[in-house]
Parts: sequence; structure tokens; C-alpha cells
Amino acid sequence: MASCWVLLLLGLGGACALPAPAPLAYSQALAQAVDSFNQRPEVHNAFRLLSADPEPAP
Repeated sequence: MASCWVLLLLGLGGACALPAPAPLAYSQALAQAVDSFNQRPEVHNAFRLLSADPEPAP
């Protein structure tokens, strides 16, 4: 039972130690979202990005 806890803690510690990926730019995140919606098998290019203007900074 103790070995299970050790393995669990090592697994969680290893997962937390991984570096986070760099954040995406607004246009990259928007393009990725449109692509993911269009990958549904029952829908063929349901969404198309016409323009992308980032929201003004506060």
C-alpha cells in the first residue's frame, strides 16, 4: 500500500514539474478553435474566420 502512494506522489510530482507550453497569440488561438470545430465528422467547414481583431487592452 505504501508503494502505491509513493508511485502516485512521484507521478504527480513529475507531471507538475513539466514546463507549461507558451501561450498562444490571439490569432493563433482563434484559428486553432475554428479548425477544431471544423474537424467534426458530421460537419464540413461549418465555421470560417472572416476577420480577427483582438479586444482592446483595458
